[in-house]
Amino acid sequence: MSYPAHLLPAINYKKIDFDATERRNRYLVVYTDDKNIIDPRTERPRVDILPEATERFRDFSTNILGLFEPIDVKWHWQGERAGYYTHEEWEEGRSVPPPMLGTDVYEDHARGFYFWRLTDLHNFSGKANEGEKDEFPFVGKVVHTPMNGNFWHCSLRWYTEGKDSKQMTKGQLRRIMSIAKSYLLEKIITEIPAYQALDPDKYTNESTDAI
Repeated sequence: MSYPAHLLPAINYKKIDFDATERRNRYLVVYTDDKNIIDPRTERPRVDILPEATERFRDFSTNILGLFEPIDVKWHWQGERAGYYTHEEWEEGRSVPPPMLGTDVYEDHARGFYFWRLTDLHNFSGKANEGEKDEFPFVGKVVHTPMNGNFWHCSLRWYTEGKDSKQMTKGQLRRIMSIAKSYLLEKIITEIPAYQALDPDKYTNESTDAI
């Protein structure tokens, strides 16, 4: 057994532009640390499966379903090379060496998962208060951020007044989270949806198909 080749970038791949992609039947999957994601008192997803207004919320990790399947959330990175595979964004045209099972990555079957419909998150807009100032608008976008160890990795990011999540103050991020969190919880899907893989032309460079 080895790490799935369909998760690794190929040299003829390119970044996915979700603004130019048909989003029908496109879904994102997010892993959780355990499989118990439902609050038995409310029979709804637990509030704590979403992060607080921390660094993780600035760049919320998801994966686009298609070639990436729900079971692929089980892969847990470890060791000295984990950062190369999980925190270093893949550059187009780069060849990535496969990780070593048991050394770089292992299966974590305790993990659970949930889903979001891409159309619910990409270009979601809202307004948040900033202290006593007037409301400021914000937009959520799904950005393709392929990692060396997972081409299908995406990030949910926030934008306001020409700034993205990483440029916002902690106060702005908290205020956005106070509005967005209830929406994100409402849109969570707990059952595996019927999803489609992206057409190859959305993530493949024709100029390098023959390589």
